[in-house]
Amino acid sequence: MEEVCKEPKMDLQMFKEACKEIREAKEMLKSLEKEIMAMAIEQRNSNEEEEGSLKRDQEQETLLKNIKEIKIKTLMINLINRRRMVPRIIQKKKEIYKKKFLKGEQEKRREKTGEELEGEVEVQKNLVKGKLVKIMINNKIRNFRDKG
Repeated sequence: MEEVCKEPKMDLQMFKEACKEIREAKEMLKSLEKEIMAMAIEQRNSNEEEEGSLKRDQEQETLLKNIKEIKIKTLMINLINRRRMVPRIIQKKKEIYKKKFLKGEQEKRREKTGEELEGEVEVQKNLVKGKLVKIMINNKIRNFRDKG
């Protein structure tokens, strides 16, 4: 009987030891689970940070592009405003001065221009009549006689 009694005691002790080992293993598993969860959270955070940093980088690039566009626009506006603000140079028209001739020379010139004007009026009248060729020939003959 003692043998029978010893076996259950041993079984009970072995069971208690096994329970202790199981509890220890359970505690170790819980601690491992906590560590794994913490590592997973850290990885997620780092991945999110990387993704966030990528998104931030893309946002920064678009912001930089927008800033550059805005700077270019402001520079163009400033340039246009400068052009508008610059006083334009007003060019004075050159006045043409006629030579003043002596009184005798002035009268001679007036007579010559008067004769030329009268000659032009006659030429225009003759053009209408179709006699221009005859008049030109007669003028050449007169000029030839006057010179010679």
